[in-house]
Amino acid sequence: MTPAGGSGARVHLAREPDAVLLARVANDAYAELVACRPDRFRAFAALPLPHPEASLRELARACDELGMVGVGLTTTVLGRSLADPVFHPLYEELDRRGAVLYIHPSGEGAASPLINGHGLTWMVGAPVEDTVAAMHLILAGIPLRYPRMRILVSHLGGALPMLLRRLDDHLAFESPQKPERPSLAALRLWYDTVGHCHPPALIAAATSFGADRLVLGTDFPYEDGEVFERAVSYIEDSGLPADEKRNPRHQRGRAARPLRELTGDPRSRLRSPGAAGRRAPLSGAAPAPDRRNAVCGGGSGPSPSLA
Repeated sequence: MTPAGGSGARVHLAREPDAVLLARVANDAYAELVACRPDRFRAFAALPLPHPEASLRELARACDELGMVGVGLTTTVLGRSLADPVFHPLYEELDRRGAVLYIHPSGEGAASPLINGHGLTWMVGAPVEDTVAAMHLILAGIPLRYPRMRILVSHLGGALPMLLRRLDDHLAFESPQKPERPSLAALRLWYDTVGHCHPPALIAAATSFGADRLVLGTDFPYEDGEVFERAVSYIEDSGLPADEKRNPRHQRGRAARPLRELTGDPRSRLRSPGAAGRRAPLSGAAPAPDRRNAVCGGGSGPSPSLA
């Protein structure tokens, strides 16, 4: 099995000049890496958020000049929810481009002293942050409003696979007048398979979202060596039907296909000389969920770090 790399830096600094500089440095470094193995890698851009205008400029440079396929954000940006209206212009542009919004925990333990003060920041706090960030977007109607923006959530969506029915049942009295049921909105998102090699968690996500909404993740470089390789082998050994696993170890072409479907070929969107201002968006919007089967489904895909 060929080793894989990371998926995208996230740069959130309060001072705009510092944020802009660091985002440019990170994106240039990722572009150099992708150029070495364009057959194997895609990159998600770092943005100088929470500075919206600077972020839109860097997004245009990253996509049009560097060939990146989306952006990587943390679950909060300097304490702000991803549902904050300040980020809506970014989502509008990602939607126009049909690009990916990749979300990873910020490592702040969901700002809870009951998590951070008890040694739980990553073992519990990270999936809590995944869950909360996804629900902020869902309750704000972001997946419905921007259907061509492909939202990719880390770690099987945190607790979402276990909560879909509860979310629907509590919606009417806790968050009324929302655009659609959470169990439907959740099917508009994608989820990476980083479940720390726990097959029951993977099966829960495949059953709740449909395996076609899962994208292979590895948690590299935070997990390496044998644990890194198990990110693939645990899918093979999970008990999922063979047509849902797609056997990523032995059929790389098939395993790579879903990420390419999610991101497209970034080289086709690079700005050519004399084509200033002309951008070719990805074709196809995120499919609407099957409203007859809001909590069940069934295929898998490759890592945000692999092509």
